Amino acid sequence: MNRARVVPAFGAATVLLLSGCSAGDGPSPAPAAPAPPPSAAVAAQPSAAAPPPIPDVPPAEPGRRTLLLAPLREAGATVGTVTAQPGDLAFTLVCTGGEVVVHLDPVSTATVPCPTGAVTPFHNVHRLDSRQDVGVSVEASAGVRWALRIEQ
Repeated sequence: MNRARVVPAFGAATVLLLSGCSAGDGPSPAPAAPAPPPSAAVAAQPSAAAPPPIPDVPPAEPGRRTLLLAPLREAGATVGTVTAQPGDLAFTLVCTGGEVVVHLDPVSTATVPCPTGAVTPFHNVHRLDSRQDVGVSVEASAGVRWALRIEQ
């Protein structure tokens, strides 16, 4: 009895194997390698030189305290408002990539050239006769990078 069950199963398997081998006109060709994605070709091209790294703004001068620190940014921004006491109010800027205009409203406005490919440090001090709230903002085009410290 066991033999009767095995023979039909073996016979059916043989038919399936033979029909699978006889189908088609011979071995199928290997699939072609896929073309590289378009982004791979772009990535292989040399890129423009990376902009120079901008160091951190130097720490506040001895005897002065930081009123506001704007870490590295790109393009213009309203940075904030500081309350300055009578005495010296200073700002230090590092920048690259174009012109930066620093507004300390109502104290002053300074235009700083920041050539592309170099980092420009800039320091400016203003004498205040009375306590003032000073609005700090920076105008700069896209691609201009800068960092700023206000101290007193």
